Amino acid sequence: MNWRDWLRARRRADEDLAEELQAHLELQTRKHVAAGVDPEEARHRARLEFGGIEHVKETCREQRPGNFLESFFRDSQFAVRGIRPRPSSGANGAGHARALYWRKYDDDL
Repeated sequence: MNWRDWLRARRRADEDLAEELQAHLELQTRKHVAAGVDPEEARHRARLEFGGIEHVKETCREQRPGNFLESFFRDSQFAVRGIRPRPSSGANGAGHARALYWRKYDDDL
């Protein structure tokens, strides 16, 4: 499986997860409506009982196979970006040191 297929499969899994969570919310809403609750209030209660949808999605994503490797590679990329030398950082550091030096010793002149 190449990276494009993997990306499509991952996207499809996210779509399936969203559909399944929506189905659970609708089912819970129907149960409340059948119990005699106003439809708007039933939707509100179903969301409260279910919890945060994004939190549930993230929890499900963490349980996927291969999540550890994906997280490891993402963290590695972030670390490499932080270590990579930047041409501007040295110039800025020297400029700051020079400015502090002149500010400190400017009164002496």
